Amino acid sequence: MEGSEVQQVPGGGRGRSSPSVLNTLPKNILYLGAAGIVAFFLAIVFWIIAGTDDASKNANSWAEAVDKWNETDTVVDMEEINLDLDIVPSPKFDRVIDALKCKKDIQSTNQKVIDMNAAYPYDRCMFVFDNSTDVFFPTLVTDNRMLPTGNSTSRCLTLSWANNNEGRTNRVDIWKSYHPMTGFPKCQNYENQKTLWPDYVPQSGVDIQPWVQFDICRGRTDRKCATTCEKKGGFLFYQKQTVHKLSVTPEPICYGYKVLSKVCVAIEKVTDEDGDTIAWDFKGGCFKNANGGDPEYERFIPAEADKTYKLNDVKIYIVNNNDPYLTMLRATGDDGELGSDYTVIRVFGWIFFIAALGCLGAAGFLFYKQKQGMQGAGSQELVPK
Repeated sequence: MEGSEVQQVPGGGRGRSSPSVLNTLPKNILYLGAAGIVAFFLAIVFWIIAGTDDASKNANSWAEAVDKWNETDTVVDMEEINLDLDIVPSPKFDRVIDALKCKKDIQSTNQKVIDMNAAYPYDRCMFVFDNSTDVFFPTLVTDNRMLPTGNSTSRCLTLSWANNNEGRTNRVDIWKSYHPMTGFPKCQNYENQKTLWPDYVPQSGVDIQPWVQFDICRGRTDRKCATTCEKKGGFLFYQKQTVHKLSVTPEPICYGYKVLSKVCVAIEKVTDEDGDTIAWDFKGGCFKNANGGDPEYERFIPAEADKTYKLNDVKIYIVNNNDPYLTMLRATGDDGELGSDYTVIRVFGWIFFIAALGCLGAAGFLFYKQKQGMQGAGSQELVPK
């Protein structure tokens, strides 16, 4: 129509739909954008995998436990009490025992613990019974003439506590000034009439086994039981059998034995509304349970043939339930290994994230430059009158 001006739409004629923005973008912008999106999703995937990193979780648990320990000044609570330890039945009830005091100079031999304590230091303090323990336990002789013995009779470890100004070494005074620790289950042998139980010993505690006998194999289910027994360091016996009153070939049975080496229990202070100590409570064992149950308080070593185990050096520890070392021990096991470490995967996640930012940033910049160029060119193109 004469006398009218019509502005031309770049890239299209009158009555035609505008092409897709993606179709007008150069390939380099499309490739950069796609690469950025892929890198971003890869970063997320790597971070999710890294989030299952046991090492980081355990290290964080250690750091949090150290902060809590230092903030609450728990080490002072441990230093303010004495403990009295008894294991019954025992052949020597009338002995005088010095009260256990919290030790702060405990040096770990585990390099992982040393490294963690260097990164997040705190004052360790625990009770350690380092006297000879053969007065508490029977002797195991691993001579075939003395075996099989079955499991040993259980002993009950009991604890009492007193404030520093109350604890005394005289057994008569101990009965008056020491308080039984709460939270322990009832000792198995307490109601056994054959067990001599002194009045000053609490009725509750943890039952421990000086040694444990366990089956390795039996001839009925393992035809190579003798070979299996030898490989696993067991003790082979032959059990006599009769079928219809007739003797048959004895059945081979292989037993293994493990001997008590460590005992560790956790305790925690109980206070009233005013913050005064009213009790100390048993909080379970210290060692990680391989089956995923409650922490265990016993550790054993395998017994070897033709040896005498007097059990005179069993290590007994009483640790505060909030001790960072205990937190780590329960989570990682006796070796102190922090678990799977996905630091490399986490680093790759950051690499992909930085790459995603770079690609998307470059694509955005090129798109902006192209858009500016198209607007400058389009504003100068008009349809002639």
